Parts: sequence; C-alpha cells; structure tokens
Amino acid sequence: MKKAIGIIILGLLLSGCEQNKDKDIKAVEKCADRATASHFYDRQRHWQKLLDNAVKEKWDRTIEEYERNVKLYKNYAQKPLKHKMHMNDQYNINFKECEKEFRQNPLSFRAEYE
Repeated sequence: MKKAIGIIILGLLLSGCEQNKDKDIKAVEKCADRATASHFYDRQRHWQKLLDNAVKEKWDRTIEEYERNVKLYKNYAQKPLKHKMHMNDQYNINFKECEKEFRQNPLSFRAEYE
C-alpha cells in the first residue's frame, strides 16, 4: 500500500514539473515572438509590396506565391514553435536571448511573459 501511495505521489510531482516546463517554454516563446515581431512585420511588408506590383503588372505566376508569403508572415506568431525555429534564423537568435534572460531572472521573466 505504501509503495502505491509513493508511486502516485511521485507521478503527481513529475507531472507538475512537466506543466511548469511547458509554461516556461511558452513564456520564452512569447518573449521571442515580441522580439521578432518587427522582423516579421518587415518581411510581411516586403512581400506585400511585391504582391502589389505583381497584381498591378498582372504577373499571374507569382501572385499566388506572394500571397502565401504575406499570409505566412502576417500570422507568424500563431505558428507552432517548431515551425518558427525551423524557418527563421532571427527567431532562433531571439529565442536563445530570451532563454538566457529567463535563466538569469526566472521570477521577473515569468511575471512579464506569462
């Protein structure tokens, strides 16, 4: 009986740690999203200008690609973390900086980004 209770308590403790880890990752992700927001916005504006020119000049072959890229950068913050890390070097740099900041001051970091 004691073993079963010990196993249950250990399981609860471990699951609680996993939830905190997920919260911490989300907080670091939120920090990186904010830090990279201007980059995403600049990329969106770049593709929007290209799209506007393509529509104006009737370049049918490139309009669909440009529309896809405008949409990609417009909604970048809603993409999964794995996608953002894979597709954008600037995001990776900002994520690592936010991770360092989190390690230095976890309490104030959580207060700001959770």
